[in-house]
Amino acid sequence: MRIDDQAPARGGPFERPPHRMGSGYAVTWPSTPLGGASPRAARPRTGAVCSALLAAGLLAGCAPEHELPLPPVVWEGTSVRVRMDDPGIQVCGGSFEALDRHAELVREALLLRGDEVVEYSIGDQEFVDERCDLDTSAPCTKSTTGDVFTSMPMHEHELVHAVRILDPELALRSSSFEEGLATMFGGDRFDDEVPSVDPSILLLEEPLDGTLAYYSAGQALAHLLARHGADAFRSFDTLASTMDEGDAFEAAFGESKEQFVAAISGSPHCEQSRWWAPLLECDGAPVTADPTTGGLVLSGSLACGAADVRGPRFGRMWTSRHFRLDEWTSMLSYEFDMPEDALLEIVACEGGCPERFAYIGTRDQVGSIDDGVPALEPGKCFLRMSRPVSQGDASFELVMHR
Repeated sequence: MRIDDQAPARGGPFERPPHRMGSGYAVTWPSTPLGGASPRAARPRTGAVCSALLAAGLLAGCAPEHELPLPPVVWEGTSVRVRMDDPGIQVCGGSFEALDRHAELVREALLLRGDEVVEYSIGDQEFVDERCDLDTSAPCTKSTTGDVFTSMPMHEHELVHAVRILDPELALRSSSFEEGLATMFGGDRFDDEVPSVDPSILLLEEPLDGTLAYYSAGQALAHLLARHGADAFRSFDTLASTMDEGDAFEAAFGESKEQFVAAISGSPHCEQSRWWAPLLECDGAPVTADPTTGGLVLSGSLACGAADVRGPRFGRMWTSRHFRLDEWTSMLSYEFDMPEDALLEIVACEGGCPERFAYIGTRDQVGSIDDGVPALEPGKCFLRMSRPVSQGDASFELVMHR
């Protein structure tokens, strides 16, 4: 789904510079978690879930008993087991460890239960199409087993679907909730477009279709969690597994879906970085300034083989640095070096739309007076550096002074 023709709707005190991706850049969000059932004996709720989803119109059909075999295991962590049909597919050095940690962080953030390992299978598009059985060429997560099939080594969106499916206490919510959560807690886009969104999408029962629908559901879910918190959402999740979703919503949140939609309808529309949940990017102890010099150094390599570089996803690879500022910086107190084809992002770890700070810039913009990195206030942020997949080393460094 191309978003080049979507008119941006900017607002809020922290505007990103007027950067645009090239006209050839396209973003296709993953599909709804369609697909067939797996014959695994270890999944006793498979039949019930499949029947419920068929009744709700969320499944095109259940797969036959002769599921295609999963490819060989190439890496295994605590929460994710990676399989590859084609070992020649390029994988950046930190991707599998990041997938594993991301699954853990999503489970923590949404208070999910269960510790079953996600089967994450990577192959070419023909491999994915054979197993997903969708109308379009897109990755998928099996709604009965949580098995992921994708051509991308780092696909956080589908991983969110998987860990929710593997929660033994839950049945799947309507498409707007499932895709909204996967968009909010999955990976965000490498651009700064701000399409207009419609929170009434949460009232729909049919499966979502298209980038704008996913984006609308994601920002609506961000509002919902900010308004009521993870504990209330967990209550809704469990109640809706045994009763009508609308009744469960009202019981858990003290307002109907319609009342919630009306309450947030006038909210600003923001670029995804300002409502997305950067779980991986803000994980772990932050880098802080040197107490002697006052300088804070964020540096590394954007070589695909580097241990902390992730991807590819949609043709790009990236790495990030979590940092904390204890004092304001000045817009004139930066030193930087980055590849000519890279994008630099600095985003606050906390807050929501439109308060959360977010900046994105190319090499030329970062070094300019008009579009350069602005003064940053104290708090926790992350820096993300991304670029198109290519060979060779590509070092970067950003030094911030008081």
